[in-house]
Amino acid sequence: MFFKKIRRTISLIRARFQGEQDSYLRHNKQYEQDFVNNTLDRHLGFAIKENYINNAHLKLGKLLKAHPKVRYLAVDVGSGCGWLSAKLSKIFRKVVAIEPSAAAIKIAKHHYPPNKYPNIEWRQGFAEKTLNSLKITKPCLFVTGAVLSHLTDGVVINILKKINELPPKGSLLAFAEGWGKEQHQYMWHIRTKAWWQAQLSNWSLNFHGPSVENTPERHMGIHGVKIN
Repeated sequence: MFFKKIRRTISLIRARFQGEQDSYLRHNKQYEQDFVNNTLDRHLGFAIKENYINNAHLKLGKLLKAHPKVRYLAVDVGSGCGWLSAKLSKIFRKVVAIEPSAAAIKIAKHHYPPNKYPNIEWRQGFAEKTLNSLKITKPCLFVTGAVLSHLTDGVVINILKKINELPPKGSLLAFAEGWGKEQHQYMWHIRTKAWWQAQLSNWSLNFHGPSVENTPERHMGIHGVKIN
């Protein structure tokens, strides 16, 4: 119990001083090692989970079934090695995959080459800046997979500000992100329902996700429909 409290204290201290690019730096290092060491195929573990987009955290099939007209554009924020963008490309006319790691995009293009996935537009950059370049004229989908939960509040607020303002009414979001009782650990942040709704004031949110980490006060899974 004593050492558990010590570890928790250290985690809270690290969370307080987490840098805005810490998540990028850690993940990019791993992607670079995989690319150099030619261990790319370990990322196929996600790709072969054919029904992963319908897991309890995303339930994307259910959301899209309820909104059959939203099929023009999907924006994958923090696309990583591209498995989710690849799946979305079979459902949407166009997919914009936003990822800051050049190594991750190389891996994605290795698994999902442009000649076979021509409707995916890979954009390297941080989402809070890259989203500014999008011109969205039709209802679209924004999707994340445990990306925002790794980032500091300030960065997430800037990303959500764009998502709150950019798309037209009727757009959708599916976030596999944490919500519940507020909890901040290093690169793992649980935010309250009220916090999410305050950042996404133009959206009607549905906090559907199951509990995670065997903790009733921590959940993952948010759906949204833009109403204003």
